[in-house]
Amino acid sequence: MGSNHECSGLQFSKKNDITTWVWSDIGEEICYAADRFDINVICLAGFLKRVHVHTSWNNRIINIHPALLPKCQGMHGKKVHEQIINDKDEFSGCTVHFCDDEYDTGPIILQSKLRVNPLWDATQLADKVFELEKKAFPLALESYRHCSNNGLVDVNELHRYIALLKEENDEPGQKFFIPSTTEIVD
Repeated sequence: MGSNHECSGLQFSKKNDITTWVWSDIGEEICYAADRFDINVICLAGFLKRVHVHTSWNNRIINIHPALLPKCQGMHGKKVHEQIINDKDEFSGCTVHFCDDEYDTGPIILQSKLRVNPLWDATQLADKVFELEKKAFPLALESYRHCSNNGLVDVNELHRYIALLKEENDEPGQKFFIPSTTEIVD
């Protein structure tokens, strides 16, 4: 599903015979359409439309944001990274979270952060954050898959599972954390 025909994810899906939809106005109908096709989770990445979440879809729509929420809440794209650079923030990163009816306010699944080099510009920061996103989103989705029961998941159970994965697979430079922890990046 996408909000833009040119989205690279939609292009990839079309080339690989994966059913796609493009929605110009997102509302609860996206949830009803997903129910119709027996979909348990909706994943948003670069989806620039507000989603109105039907209550049956609470904690079943996952989004990724290119900052450590609540920083830059409701912002997207290059503006996020420009804000981080202009504010001279020490850290940036990405946040994988559940969607609710507001922009970027749903429960956080996990965050991944890095130390901002004061010599970086917004484009360099965006590139570094995108590298984090490519690792954080699959980890969050795998954790969701492991912890869900027909699309229903307990956020605390999800956090426990991510913490367990982190202990088992922690690699230097790969910093995932649940926001209630206080991990400092090298």
